[in-house]
Amino acid sequence: MADAAPVKIDSSFAAVTYDCGNQSPIRVVGQGSTITLNGSCGEVDVSGAANTVNLQAVVVINATGAGSHITWERGPAGGVPRISNPGHNNDIRGPGGLQLG
Repeated sequence: MADAAPVKIDSSFAAVTYDCGNQSPIRVVGQGSTITLNGSCGEVDVSGAANTVNLQAVVVINATGAGSHITWERGPAGGVPRISNPGHNNDIRGPGGLQLG
C-alpha cells in the first residue's frame, strides 16, 4: 500500500505513488514527474509543469500549470469529474482516452 498523499506534492523529475486518503485538495507542483494517486481523491490541483499525473478516482481536477498529462479512471458516482483547465497545453484524458478539459 502506498503512503498517504501529502497536501502538497512537490517533486521534480521523480516517480512517486501515493494513496489519496482523505486529503483534499491535493496540490501537485514541481516539474517533470510521474505522480500516481490511488484511491478516491477529492480535488486535485496540478500547477506544476510537464508532469504526468495518474488519478484512480477524482471529483475535481484543476489544471493550472503547463504541459502536464493528466489521466483519470473514475469520477464521482462513476461519472465524469469536474474539470477546470485554465493552464496551457495540458492534456486531460479519461477512460479509453476520452479527452476532456
